Amino acid sequence: LESPYELIREDKWTYDKFISMAEVVASDLNGNGKADADDSYGILVWQDSIIGMLHASGGKFASVNGNSLEITLESERNFDVLTSWVNVRNQPVVSFIGGLSDDQAHAPFIDNRCLFYTRYLNAVQWFRDIEADFGILPYPKWDETQKSFCNTIHAYGTSYYCFPITIEDPEMSGAVLEALSYYGQKNITPAYYDTTLKGKYFRDEESAEMLDIIFSSRFFDIGAYYQLGSYNEQFITMMQNGQSDFASLYKRSSKIALKTLSRINDAFAEMNADPNQ
Repeated sequence: LESPYELIREDKWTYDKFISMAEVVASDLNGNGKADADDSYGILVWQDSIIGMLHASGGKFASVNGNSLEITLESERNFDVLTSWVNVRNQPVVSFIGGLSDDQAHAPFIDNRCLFYTRYLNAVQWFRDIEADFGILPYPKWDETQKSFCNTIHAYGTSYYCFPITIEDPEMSGAVLEALSYYGQKNITPAYYDTTLKGKYFRDEESAEMLDIIFSSRFFDIGAYYQLGSYNEQFITMMQNGQSDFASLYKRSSKIALKTLSRINDAFAEMNADPNQ
């Protein structure tokens, strides 16, 4: 197989290349004619990866347009990406691990019977002691016309800090939060990024290089954070069930999504109109 690292450096790390490499290694090791826990796989697929693939292609649930948000999910490209990933999930090349315990989910990868594992970056901590060597990669681009990589910051791991309306000294509270944020980024983030990730979990210099690419291409989708139409949760459920009619789902939930979006835009407009808020 070609080196994924070199493909990334040459800007050729695409969805089709990713799938074609996975297809090469999938095998019915025990010869019983069906995919089971003893076989080898091209990809271990976690259900949340449906959002990762959408974002990797540059697709978003919603985008900022001037001073307001607009839903940008409905497009042929976005639905093609989502449908393609679900179709792959249903193929023998893949072991779908949604609903399994972590030990069950990890087993093919730890036993060196799987090429790719699509999960969040924090998963590297589980593989620190395995015998097989491993590295990390950014999610692939949809095709070679895509300008940059896009690596998702998932919605349920993104935290907001809020103050109750009853606080007596908003300026002091804001100053404390700014200080915590500043020193967290200055001290904690480098310790995790350089010391833990690069220094302890990775086994090759290329993975450190890939980590820089992943962090420099972080992809924020405010539509997922606001859970417009509950699309993000519904897509994950569809992935888990192997369903792919995303266009119909989009239409069914569009009314509530637009209603929620209108309330959000109205709130921001009201806040922007009042300089004291």
